[in-house]
Amino acid sequence: MDQIRNVSEQTEDVLEKMSRPLKPCIPWVARALLVSTFIEDSVRILAQWQNQLYFLQAYRGFPWGV
Repeated sequence: MDQIRNVSEQTEDVLEKMSRPLKPCIPWVARALLVSTFIEDSVRILAQWQNQLYFLQAYRGFPWGV
């Protein structure tokens, strides 16, 4: 068990040293990915508008024109 713990600690130390230069960039990357998710979703909704309407009417019971 001690051997596994030692290997785990060594691996964690190596990963910590490798990721140190990237840490300042992580918040910006996270924000960019979040914003791109919303943009992609809005573009998909606009591109598939007829499919969205059909789904709401046929499967969810929304009346036409709502």
